[in-house]
Amino acid sequence: MLKRFAVENYRGFKDRVELDLSKVGKYKFHSQYVLDGLVGKCLIFGRNGCGKTNFGLALFDIVSVLTDYQIEGKQKDPFGFLNGDLVLPYATFTYVFSGESGDIVYEYRKTTPDNIVYERLEEGGRTIFVRDGDKADYSGLSAIGSADSRIDIRDGALSVLRFIANSTDQQKGSPVSSVMDFVRGMLYVRSVQDGNTYIGLTRGSEPIQDYIVRNGFAGDFGDVLREMAGLDVKLDVFRAEGAQERLVFRTEHKLLDFDRYASSGSRLLMLHYYWFKHLDKVTFLYFDEFDIYYNRELAEKVLLWLASEQEIQCVFTSHNTSLVSNRILRPDCYMLMDSRGIMPVSKLTDREIREGHNLEKLLRGGEFDE
Repeated sequence: MLKRFAVENYRGFKDRVELDLSKVGKYKFHSQYVLDGLVGKCLIFGRNGCGKTNFGLALFDIVSVLTDYQIEGKQKDPFGFLNGDLVLPYATFTYVFSGESGDIVYEYRKTTPDNIVYERLEEGGRTIFVRDGDKADYSGLSAIGSADSRIDIRDGALSVLRFIANSTDQQKGSPVSSVMDFVRGMLYVRSVQDGNTYIGLTRGSEPIQDYIVRNGFAGDFGDVLREMAGLDVKLDVFRAEGAQERLVFRTEHKLLDFDRYASSGSRLLMLHYYWFKHLDKVTFLYFDEFDIYYNRELAEKVLLWLASEQEIQCVFTSHNTSLVSNRILRPDCYMLMDSRGIMPVSKLTDREIREGHNLEKLLRGGEFDE
């Protein structure tokens, strides 16, 4: 599981910004949202422009380093990659995972989206390798059954960790296989007005309607529309000879094409339904602006629905302060993002927050302000 992630000198982040999922409080309620001593479900909220989307892109940069899975175009933009103030000639990405033999630290630096100039892997405080030009050190690879004599990787796109994973037989639970297995299951999803984008988990794209129709999920998705959104609709599949099968709303007198008549909220719910059906392959989910077209009630239902998969770490971002409630999550699961970085609200006040406190009221009252 992911314990901490930090990024520095990347896009809008001049200074180091860190998400620490090990800051777990001693709350007795909603214990299902703490997994192995780490925050398992959290909601990051903050003002427009505070960096929630860029932070997600930074966190998922590792997908482009260690896999060939789907990435987002902005991740490959060489002009917007480094912070505009150019304090350093490289961006630094630091990941800390919980491992079988202690924390696994994987850190790398890039000068461009495709040029790694430094890379380091540690487990339990023991160095496995350091890639750093003439100062490289691969002596620790012998501890994980990997010969170091053939590795002479300098600046470039090729990751040492990925090279080792692909060229050696790593035992399950080794620091290399642990990182690779986690990253292969990472999924970033964002829904915006100009379309839906995702990072990780697979390659290419699949039309969501085709997936629902092909797998016979029209009735099931219709149930979700009724139960989640309260829509009194019957969803069906229209089949005509020589035409592609389509999702339709079946009314008393005619069929209405889903694409033409569905609201923005219904379309977004279809996206959430699609990824919910794939969560068995996911290790870490980052859902950016997950409730952009939802009212308060539906946003809460969807958040709890997606968070119901207990073994998956989930991070959601939102502007909706009504979701900041002990009824939904708990104080150490709500992260406020501002100029101070990303901190759980439980650490932003001297007040002892109890289950009966109204978190939204405290938030609106400035309890957690700088």
